[in-house]
Amino acid sequence: MALTEGEAEYADRSKFPLPHLVLLDTRMLGMSGWEVLSWMRKQREFDALAVIVFTGSSHPGDEKKAHDLGANACEIKPQGFEEFSQLVKKMADFWLRGR
Repeated sequence: MALTEGEAEYADRSKFPLPHLVLLDTRMLGMSGWEVLSWMRKQREFDALAVIVFTGSSHPGDEKKAHDLGANACEIKPQGFEEFSQLVKKMADFWLRGR
């Protein structure tokens, strides 16, 4: 959140520009990914920011919740490095190049 708000060491946007894509885990220390997503979508300057939610659950309610809160996509966290690498490539191709 400090990066996106440009706080403290992140104030210099030439060094720390806003990201084009945020990968957000639903389970984080301190604040849940759901809370961060909800906060981000209330900030008008992040309207065009693509957010992909990662969840460890295959429960259909998680995907619905992600979309209801404003996520662009919801993915189940890969279990291995190879699966993770393939998913990152797929996301980069779609969200950063193909969009």
